[in-house]
Amino acid sequence: MKDMRTSVKIGVRWTDSIEEFLAKIQNSSTNIAIEAAVIAGKYQEKRIEVADQYKHFDEIITKTRTDRSYAGVVGPGTEIVQSTEQVQNATVRATDNFPALTAVQRPRARKKPQAIKERDKIEKAKNMPVKPVFIGCTEDITVDNIWDAVKSVTNKPRINTCKKMASGQIFVASSDECTQINALRSMKDAVTEVEPRKPRIRLKGIPLEYEVPFIQEALINQNPSLESMNKEDINPLFRCGKRDPDIGDWVIEVSPSIHKAIAGKRTCIGMVSTFPTTFIDPPHCSKCLRVNHATGHCKEASKCFHCAQPGHNKADCPNKDKPPTCAQCGGPHRSISSSCPIWAKRARTVQMRTQYEE
Repeated sequence: MKDMRTSVKIGVRWTDSIEEFLAKIQNSSTNIAIEAAVIAGKYQEKRIEVADQYKHFDEIITKTRTDRSYAGVVGPGTEIVQSTEQVQNATVRATDNFPALTAVQRPRARKKPQAIKERDKIEKAKNMPVKPVFIGCTEDITVDNIWDAVKSVTNKPRINTCKKMASGQIFVASSDECTQINALRSMKDAVTEVEPRKPRIRLKGIPLEYEVPFIQEALINQNPSLESMNKEDINPLFRCGKRDPDIGDWVIEVSPSIHKAIAGKRTCIGMVSTFPTTFIDPPHCSKCLRVNHATGHCKEASKCFHCAQPGHNKADCPNKDKPPTCAQCGGPHRSISSSCPIWAKRARTVQMRTQYEE
């Protein structure tokens, strides 16, 4: 009986121990499950993160290919990574035997042709303020006379230019200082101030039957922007352009207000619609084709407009198959062209003497 009781106690204790052990196992299992869930969540996050990195890595590889093409590198492209095994040391494989990138050889900027540069300078000259100029009253006045007269009215003469023109008169250009200008204006017995040059406009495609009075009246009457203008401010000077039996171009001298109203704008004249353009060509000699004197003072023989040789005109030129020759500088261009530095310089001077603002 005693042995039986002892056995029962042992069995109870063993059972309690088993229950306690099972409870611990259950708690441990619960904790393991919780940790497993956390680990599974983190693992899923890592998988998403790694997938994003794979995608970004593919973009880098594609961009590298593009950069290599722009850099002029010739060679097989890098294979895009698709699996986890390929990710291992992918950067090393992608750059292994990778040719060194060289600087991109960009095309050199094209230089502006000289003619365009000269045209730009002429346009800038149009916007510069007009400086007063003076000429000697008579041909008997010399440069020394001008100098003595200037010294008599100012102790510090500032004269930009003083030279003898082809007409025999003295040409004087002053600085833009009021004291110098007033001093020269006070020398009425020696020099006379020259009025600024008026703007000139080229009218293209005008019928030859249109006379000067008709052109003046048509400009005023047919164009609303000129209704308040004066007909006397329109002075047709000469015809130019290609020879045509029916139409031609007119160069007219106008006031600054008329120039501003119609330059580059549609203008009607009789049965013609045209777009007037500013005429910037400086006057030139029709005999020797140079720009430093007028035809009436030229002592040279007439020259060909194409080859600049005397003895024939352009229509009979034996050198038509050759490039033109400039009569100003001897260059391979036309004599009346912005490609000629002498012509362009004279054009700038003329534009600086032209008053485009009232």
